[in-house]
Amino acid sequence: MSVSPWKMTLTSAFGSGEPWLEQECVETQTETMTLVPQAKEWPMTREDFVARWRTRLSEWGRVGALVDGAKVCDEVLADFEAVTRAEDDAELSLSEAAAESGYSSDHLRRLHRLGKLPAYRKGRNLFFRFGDLPRKPTAPELSSYDPVADARRVISQRHEER
Repeated sequence: MSVSPWKMTLTSAFGSGEPWLEQECVETQTETMTLVPQAKEWPMTREDFVARWRTRLSEWGRVGALVDGAKVCDEVLADFEAVTRAEDDAELSLSEAAAESGYSSDHLRRLHRLGKLPAYRKGRNLFFRFGDLPRKPTAPELSSYDPVADARRVISQRHEER
């Protein structure tokens, strides 16, 4: 079975006000056209990332494709970077930023006023980039002390010593 793929690029819009997305169409002698979103211009979500690579997995498995591992890794990493970039660029209101960072809204407002945290205003409201937010350190969770388990451990150690 000979497979001779050819590629072309389509441009389409996904609703009003949304950016254009280039899609790669691949057609082989055994498969019909498949639309695969490219991560160049469209902010990719986690769901898009998983859907894209599950689709490729099923297509490649169906045709028994042998691929160059380095090129596949490059594509996966590029898509993953697009996902993290889209998440870091997410716009959060002051209350959302406070919930995500663990700091109070007053503290975030103070950091912005001191010039330590970038933000911008829409009217009277402050908005922050998710990637710019500080993260409040959390104390490690201490395991609760179980005196019964400790007593059993001590008794078993004493029995082993005899």
